[in-house]
Amino acid sequence: EGDDYWTDPLKLQKQVDFLEKNPEFAICHHNVKVINQDDSSVSHLSNPNQKHETNIIDLCYKNYIYTQSSVFRNCVFPLPKWFEKLEIGDYPLFMLIAQQGKIKFLDEVMAVYRINTQGIWSTKQAEEKQLKWIEMLNYLIRHFENPEIKNLLIKSQLSYVTTVLGNNPNANFKTFPQGFIHLYNDFGNLEYKYEVLKNKYDRLNNFLPIKILKRIKKVLKNK
Repeated sequence: EGDDYWTDPLKLQKQVDFLEKNPEFAICHHNVKVINQDDSSVSHLSNPNQKHETNIIDLCYKNYIYTQSSVFRNCVFPLPKWFEKLEIGDYPLFMLIAQQGKIKFLDEVMAVYRINTQGIWSTKQAEEKQLKWIEMLNYLIRHFENPEIKNLLIKSQLSYVTTVLGNNPNANFKTFPQGFIHLYNDFGNLEYKYEVLKNKYDRLNNFLPIKILKRIKKVLKNK
């Protein structure tokens, strides 16, 4: 990222050394100092309570790897064609790589992440960011074959959808309904899917657009 920078001249060597000595790991990342560009006195660490060893299951819950902190194996290139369609690239990339091995965290501050209020991502509204994340998760859910990973990604997507609908009942989902229908046609465990839907959406009957709700129910009925 153009507005971030490394602070330790041995950063890359430390991470490469670790990966060379530990072939079971696919990604190595570290702590980052997060500062506000408008007020450099306001700062915090990126991963204050990070576990030293994680895996793809942990990564399904959230992206805790800062891009400028990561070094990873060349194990997923060339990238799949669908990757080119994504507007968010770092998290899907880490998910693809994490299929090949564990994730190591080095508890050293070796880079700075600057929050730039005029940056491309920072200037987007919260709802716009959430909708793009929902869209990105559609691609991951469609293309990851492991059922456990699919289930966790669906839970994550539903959480984002619930947040968006709770804040704005008229939210404009451009890709979510199609992606949702696609993935729910793709794999089984209907009882689990129904319970997830029911628990997430029963509280939002007054907010959820009727058209989307009817499409979801139709898919579940025809499964």
